[in-house]
Amino acid sequence: LFLSQNIHKNLSMLKDKMGEKIASEAVTLIDDGTLSGKPGSTPFDGEGVPTTRTVLLSGGKVQSFLNDLKYAKKDGVTPTGNAVRSPGSIPEAGLSNLYLEGGSGSARSFLETPQKRLFITDLMGVHTIDPVSGDYSLGAKGALYKSGELVQPVSGVTVAGNLLELLMKIVAVGDDLRFFGDMGGCSVVIEDVPVAGS
Repeated sequence: LFLSQNIHKNLSMLKDKMGEKIASEAVTLIDDGTLSGKPGSTPFDGEGVPTTRTVLLSGGKVQSFLNDLKYAKKDGVTPTGNAVRSPGSIPEAGLSNLYLEGGSGSARSFLETPQKRLFITDLMGVHTIDPVSGDYSLGAKGALYKSGELVQPVSGVTVAGNLLELLMKIVAVGDDLRFFGDMGGCSVVIEDVPVAGS
């Protein structure tokens, strides 16, 4: 979504969204090729440009896109140091270490409410999200909680909607940032998400 070549090729729903608020104020998204010990970290990118820490979303607003030298020049911006290359191909922008910045509150505290809350632990089919429209339909499993107590495990349900609408419904981000390879995430609380299934 944040790669400059996809913005220019109309392959991202974020085209013409620079500076706009596309997510809740709780959302700050960062790509950082300088993080110590992470698999996406390197001193220089595939074009010899120093890698950087690039804030993509801050308070829900689009701040930057990831570029290589070609698209940095086209856009008149400073290169972010995100060029990747493989043998026999020309460089293009890619991710380094992408993560959602941690907020406050633990996953446990998010579940300690009198309302029932679905705690999703697994999503299936994330790669099928349409990058242009933002539409998605994903399989999910997890558990239903009430007042911090497990009510029942949940599987075989579907969550569907639009990614931009979903991002606006995030009301809290947890302090439990964890990395899985070069991707990092936290627990989040999202309100009013349609769920189908039993």
